[in-house]
Amino acid sequence: MTINEQQWRNLMGMYVTGVNVVTTVDTDGKPVGFTANAFSSVSLEPPLLLVCADKKSETLKCVIETKRFCVNMLCQEQETIAMTFASKKADKFSDITYRTGIFGLPVIEGCIGSIELELVDLHPAADHFILIGKGLTFYSGDRVAMPLTFFGGQFHRLSM
Repeated sequence: MTINEQQWRNLMGMYVTGVNVVTTVDTDGKPVGFTANAFSSVSLEPPLLLVCADKKSETLKCVIETKRFCVNMLCQEQETIAMTFASKKADKFSDITYRTGIFGLPVIEGCIGSIELELVDLHPAADHFILIGKGLTFYSGDRVAMPLTFFGGQFHRLSM
């Protein structure tokens, strides 16, 4: 039996994931980013994580050029941010509160946490690339917040 694209999307959609925004800067220093839910810790020593990016992503091109990116782990109040960074909007940062991290990357305010990373490896995987980043520094949220999750093609809120 062959699995078609829609069947695969439906099956993978039954796995709950957190929602992140990956940010970096272009060659002119302009902030860019995309929403990602394909994200995982890889190693504790050294601190490595992976995130997957569509090969057609303009932000991916910038990550490859700068060799740095930031993963911003969204809280459940940041669904609008997730939607903005999943869109084709030209300036995704126009309505977003962010600051510049110590490694020069856009760090979105209000997140559960953000991690500035150095790109250490890049693996082609069909229509995506797997980016492996080494953690350079991290920022914890000012408050305990619940993560924004994605399941069944929709955002969800966790309850305690």
